[in-house]
Amino acid sequence: MMAFQRKFLMEPDKYQFYVQALEKKLQQKNYQQLKSILPESICQQENKKSLINFISFDFLNISEHPYVKKNAIKYVLKWGSGTLPSQIFSNHFECQKQLEEQMAKLVGKESCQFFQHHQQFHTLILSTLVPKQGTVYIDESCPANLYKAIPSSCKIIRFFHNDPHHLEKLLLEQNENPSHAWIILESLYTQEGDLVKLKEFLEISHRFKCFIYLDETNAFSVLGHHGLGLGALKKEVDCIVGLLQRASGSHAAFLVTKQLLKNYLLQFNSDLSFFQLLPPATLGAIEGYLQLIPDMHSERQKIMHLSRYLRSEMTQAGFCIKKSSCHLIIVHFDDEENFQSFVNHLVDENILAYIQKAELTIRFLVSLSHTKEILSDFLLRIKAWNRPLIYTKL
Repeated sequence: MMAFQRKFLMEPDKYQFYVQALEKKLQQKNYQQLKSILPESICQQENKKSLINFISFDFLNISEHPYVKKNAIKYVLKWGSGTLPSQIFSNHFECQKQLEEQMAKLVGKESCQFFQHHQQFHTLILSTLVPKQGTVYIDESCPANLYKAIPSSCKIIRFFHNDPHHLEKLLLEQNENPSHAWIILESLYTQEGDLVKLKEFLEISHRFKCFIYLDETNAFSVLGHHGLGLGALKKEVDCIVGLLQRASGSHAAFLVTKQLLKNYLLQFNSDLSFFQLLPPATLGAIEGYLQLIPDMHSERQKIMHLSRYLRSEMTQAGFCIKKSSCHLIIVHFDDEENFQSFVNHLVDENILAYIQKAELTIRFLVSLSHTKEILSDFLLRIKAWNRPLIYTKL
């Protein structure tokens, strides 16, 4: 019996509901514990197997860039370490306003709004901009956080994954009021690893006068014009959203859109004032990031090259790789036994990846921090898995 199991049994009676729930998790082998990780330098000092990290969204490894670090420190020295309680006309607000204008210009939109609460920003936006009795058309492969952000009063219609023709058919059947219909897409789909057929969807939205809400979280910094996402410089996209923390290590989210929609958002969501201001260090990091990203063409090409190499080698090793041409590599398993066996093997080999138990998939994110040597080491480790690989390519 593990130490934390013995501790459960010692709890007073009033905690038994929680004890029983946790024991059930243990029995189902679904009990999650927070584990601390060591950087590679410490692993080497202690003769431990080095950690291989495939869960970082800092694709360009830009949070480690000296200029970004220096800029974050500069902002702290100039503006302090905290934030104001609400967005007011002060020097602190002015520096954030300038950054928002800079980002809007880069992406080709009229305005930008930053959010400090990256977990709730979808809800803050959609609950305000989508009319209460509106209809939301959403790709069936969009992640749960996008589904949960849709107002409960709205009608939700799912269309087949990345299928503009099915969406068009549904729109013809519904005959919606244009101002009430929104289409939610991902530029790089988290669950499938493929790119959105944006041109076709934009043509449909134009014809039916619908609004497009494009989540660029997985694409921003790596894909599109100067790495600014697939929706950059496309006026037909009404709202482009994403997480800067995934691209630059900054805990912030963003919305770039028309000034009209930003004004509406600010006027009709009183909660927004509590989530707008970012800490100075975050603003400094974002400024450095926005200055660097457009010129990092060779770095983006390197990520694509590494991704192609890893995808090819894993396919040759017998893994079932979902169709993708980008830095998101998804391995699919046909049965739970092999899936769980491989997950355990990754843990033993000190490899971090995104585990999707419900879908029997494992996601690997390739970034600039991965070298050919690191990927070769990773391939040696996973090939040591003693379960038979009998899958074919999807």
